[in-house]
Amino acid sequence: MERVLSLSIAVVVSLSIVACGSDRPVTGEEAGLLAPEAAAASAQAAAAARNVPNGPKLTVMTRNLYLGADIATLTTAETGLEAVAAASQIWVDVHLTDFPARARVLADEVFWARPEVLGLQEVTLYRTGDPLACGEAPPPSPPVATDPELDFLAILQEELRHRGLRYEVAAQVTTMDVELCILDALRGGEPRDLRYTDRDVLLVRKDVHWRNPTLPENQPIEAFIPAELPPGEGDSNGGVYAVAVHVGDEANSIAPATAFFEVPKDSGNLIYSWRGWTAVEVARGNRWVRVFETHVEDRLDALTELGLPTWYFQALQDPQLLAIVGASLEMAPMPAIVLGDFNVYRQPLGDLTMYELLTGEPLGLVDAWTALRPGDDGFTWGFDPLLTSGELRTTLDLVLATEGLHPISTYLVGTRDLTPGGLHPSDHAGIVTTFSIR
Repeated sequence: MERVLSLSIAVVVSLSIVACGSDRPVTGEEAGLLAPEAAAASAQAAAAARNVPNGPKLTVMTRNLYLGADIATLTTAETGLEAVAAASQIWVDVHLTDFPARARVLADEVFWARPEVLGLQEVTLYRTGDPLACGEAPPPSPPVATDPELDFLAILQEELRHRGLRYEVAAQVTTMDVELCILDALRGGEPRDLRYTDRDVLLVRKDVHWRNPTLPENQPIEAFIPAELPPGEGDSNGGVYAVAVHVGDEANSIAPATAFFEVPKDSGNLIYSWRGWTAVEVARGNRWVRVFETHVEDRLDALTELGLPTWYFQALQDPQLLAIVGASLEMAPMPAIVLGDFNVYRQPLGDLTMYELLTGEPLGLVDAWTALRPGDDGFTWGFDPLLTSGELRTTLDLVLATEGLHPISTYLVGTRDLTPGGLHPSDHAGIVTTFSIR
């Protein structure tokens, strides 16, 4: 607790500096200047596209925005005081990683790429409220804090508008939504509740015709037990993966299909790591393409203590997504793209079990990166939690496609471009891929 209080004093000045000037409009001359790497890559991709015969094309982009801190530190808290210290540090780190500044670089990436569809993960909304979680009672469930602090979606959309770009929300799903007690460094260490809301979002460029997707009414694999979560504000065209799965003939023979953590340990306060997916259909020429986006559970080392593989939850969530994609293709056949943060850790000599599941039968999804760049690792993750150092060392993000879509260019953004303060725009790189629609 003392560490949090002393740190609060140390960062108040720097946080106030970060807050100042974050809403300065971008002029026409400045648009795109923060992402020279993205500018060069987009020019090369445009040249490649010009060599492809005329016909409808579709450019998509997947980008994990990064919530701004390592939220996993909460899971190691042994006591209530440690949980408050961890949550308070997360809130400090969120400000030090300065999403308003990062959003300018992210918007510049979009400025150069001009994707028709933009799939986003960790589209975080932070709110604060009275310190209801700071007493002896359990944190409010459902969360109740409403004072707006940082809305990553609104900030990014505003930066896009400054660059003359208009993107609208075509699909959104709210996943995690939790409220925690913090000592707020922005308010001199005052106890407050911090509400963390995570969302997956699909944005479609305003000039592109889109419609709600054809989807199965329920999860096609009946063994999965759906999560009974109320939709978040603005949610549409998406869903949350199942909470559990039947594993035997007995009615009570079930196993968890969503990770959960007790914070602090032995408190009975469970935080579920909900994950989800979104979908939309877009028109290019006289063709329609269905685009899915997702963010599946990470690999969890703690599972090995239970004799389970680290990708246990992925092995339950990926099949749900593939079943939804497959059912939608049977209901209304059309080419489909499946993109997002799959946490597959694709790397030389790595465990490719989940990657092979996604790209194997029955759908046979094609990885655009390996199809076009078979000798290029194309790593998409590895920068440190404060975004000041580190290197990309594995691939978590993918752009996959069914038959009927021919990838003609794909490239990374966010591998070298930095904010004026020296921050990477995310702990992930993004992928921009253009398809020719057969």
